[in-house]
Amino acid sequence: QISIMSGSDYPRLIYLVLLAAAVGWMVYPQFRRQLGGTVRLAVTWVFIFLSVIAAYGLWEDFGRTFLLRTAVNENSSPVSLRRQNDGHFYADLLVNGVNTRFLIDTGATGVILSAEDAAAAGIDPSRLSYSEQAETANGIILTARVAIDELRLGDFIDYGFPASVTRSDIPVSLLGQTYLSQFANINIEFDTLTIANKFHR
Repeated sequence: QISIMSGSDYPRLIYLVLLAAAVGWMVYPQFRRQLGGTVRLAVTWVFIFLSVIAAYGLWEDFGRTFLLRTAVNENSSPVSLRRQNDGHFYADLLVNGVNTRFLIDTGATGVILSAEDAAAAGIDPSRLSYSEQAETANGIILTARVAIDELRLGDFIDYGFPASVTRSDIPVSLLGQTYLSQFANINIEFDTLTIANKFHR
């Protein structure tokens, strides 16, 4: 089972850390003059150390868990996908209004359009510069960066979504991590993959 969800209450932990730091700095000047120089220096470095640990260890969780959780869209209907005979999951999305089949590829770094699918969606592959690389489950491929005007999966819609086009021989477009990471819940149970609760962009 694959599960992407926010189960820990990091915002409360951050709040407590900040509260403790604030109280510490309020109390510290009261007894600072009573301490020796060495002790004062040690206490100062302890405060600096705790501040660095809080900033380094908790900022990513604060940004992703707290800021994004407050903007999660729980009203749209979940999308359920059945595992196909080849063992993979596929999703049909509208790319600029054109129905396009994607392979759910957790090994891909982003949304990667085949040249054929890009052309069908109004993106001219011949006018792109293939100067970048993307990682897929089958290895590294050359890509060109584009923006999809409208990308839709069920009730979930993105505008100006960053993607890539490749001239490499891929049989189907790929739906990778830059898209999948927008969702709070991606679960696989038996042969069904469910995508739900998309964060607002």
